[in-house]
Amino acid sequence: MDYSPLRECAEYREQARKYCEDNKISLYVCDSHNIVPCQILDVYKRTGRSVKTQLSKYSDEYLVEYKELEKHKYNDPKEIVESYKQEAEEQEETTPAYKTKFIGGYSAGMKEVEHFFKAKFSEYSALRNNADYTALSNLSPWLHTGQISAQKVIVMAMKRFKKSDENLQTFIGELFHWRETAEHFCMHEPNYDNFSGALPWAQESLNNHRGDARNVISIRELENAQTNVHVWNSGQKELVISGKMHGYIRMFWAKQLLKWTESPEEALRVAIYLNDKYSIDGNDPCGYLGIMWSICGSMDQGFKDRDIIGKIRPMNPPKAPLYITKWSKKSIQ
Repeated sequence: MDYSPLRECAEYREQARKYCEDNKISLYVCDSHNIVPCQILDVYKRTGRSVKTQLSKYSDEYLVEYKELEKHKYNDPKEIVESYKQEAEEQEETTPAYKTKFIGGYSAGMKEVEHFFKAKFSEYSALRNNADYTALSNLSPWLHTGQISAQKVIVMAMKRFKKSDENLQTFIGELFHWRETAEHFCMHEPNYDNFSGALPWAQESLNNHRGDARNVISIRELENAQTNVHVWNSGQKELVISGKMHGYIRMFWAKQLLKWTESPEEALRVAIYLNDKYSIDGNDPCGYLGIMWSICGSMDQGFKDRDIIGKIRPMNPPKAPLYITKWSKKSIQ
């Protein structure tokens, strides 16, 4: 089994362990989707910088090419296909009916990697935080589902581009350091998706501002992108319609919920509900840390105290007129 730090996956592993133990079957758990296995960093580091420092110590050992594996000779491949079909039918009943441009499978994922390298990589560092441009890799749907390997993608990039290339270093920072910081956070923090998981300084700061006046917007209005902030509405529409939101917009989107809900707890609940319901890469450690970072300052540091958000890192509305024009014209009704 592949390792995951999320609690439902831990429950699945425990069920599998009990079954295998009762039936005298060997069970192996490996961390194949991370570059540095989560268990290597066995001490909880509470800032992104300290996790990055630890990960970098092991990059030479783990950031290498995979050995080629032999294809497993399974006795009855039809049985696997049928089980996948049944699982897909069950998921279809609860999956929003959005139209996405993302096509599943290893071949489609690697095609997207090649497109990113050829068409976007040269401007990745400079434009990845500008929603008016399509500089993001858009690889998260395939990475989230394990259809492509982050390790393989980074090794390919390291062979293709110079080590001094700022785009390469930024890409490694996102795909390796930040992604595995999220895994580290979810493994060590049992409350990775609620207010109790925030660090003491963040809890104290947000608690001190519980009485601040807020412009509360209902969950229905938020879900239907009916606020007075155009860039927020555009991000919500992109999420609902396409199944994915621009990464930089998503940071502002989550932070703004702290101002539009009754409490930090409600802000987290709404952000996780909307993200996991509509995002094709939802229910993922990166999503949980991204939301906790935005609303509760997890893996971050404190800033100047402000109304409502306390010492959480502030963020102004991103300037993206082309992005707003594109998505403001679309309807999610």
